[in-house]
Amino acid sequence: MELDFKDLLLMLWQKIYWVITAAVLGGAVAFLVSYFMMTPIYSATASLYVYNGEKISDRVSQSDLVASQQLVETYIVILKSDSVLEEVSRRTGDEFTAEEIRDMLSASSTNGTEAFTITVRNKNPETAQRLVNTVIEVLPGEIIRVVKAGAVEIIDRAKVPEDPSSPNIPLNTAVGILLSFVLCVAIIIARSMFDTTVHSEDDLSEFNIPILGVIPALDMETPDNYS
Repeated sequence: MELDFKDLLLMLWQKIYWVITAAVLGGAVAFLVSYFMMTPIYSATASLYVYNGEKISDRVSQSDLVASQQLVETYIVILKSDSVLEEVSRRTGDEFTAEEIRDMLSASSTNGTEAFTITVRNKNPETAQRLVNTVIEVLPGEIIRVVKAGAVEIIDRAKVPEDPSSPNIPLNTAVGILLSFVLCVAIIIARSMFDTTVHSEDDLSEFNIPILGVIPALDMETPDNYS
């Protein structure tokens, strides 16, 4: 059975109640799962500035900026090293191992500049803030020890995050609505494509089968004056 676009729209319109119901139920399930079953995760972020040289001068050349940008990736590697994270673990009371901190930690350059951000994600907002601020305290000393050149300056220390970074409840709800809508439409189309029931004489027109007669739909309700 082939469906043109007009037939498809008509079929979906006739099943619009089911489509809307499926979309609402999908969104409700996604919302309830995100709100009640998923653990909120908080992200605390600090930002650092990389400069090339032993000290900051009044005049910064283009070569200094390029060198600083190249150092960012090196500093991120040092940031995730065992020597840094084990010291962070020690200073925070060995609450987490170096490997556990590494799993919570992420760092990236800010739009390709000589600044970069460090983020720690944890279910406890105070813990996330404490860890990332400890990282930026340990990092400068390790950079000097390893690189023997360049340094970092703290732009912003991490603050206690007020709102969780995940789950994104509005986004999850929207995805639930969309997926349920698409799934319901797909099921309706599939059922129509594989439905071999003859619903009207138009269904037989493509087979060139002569129609001998049509049985009309009869109203089987008993009249009030019939006994």
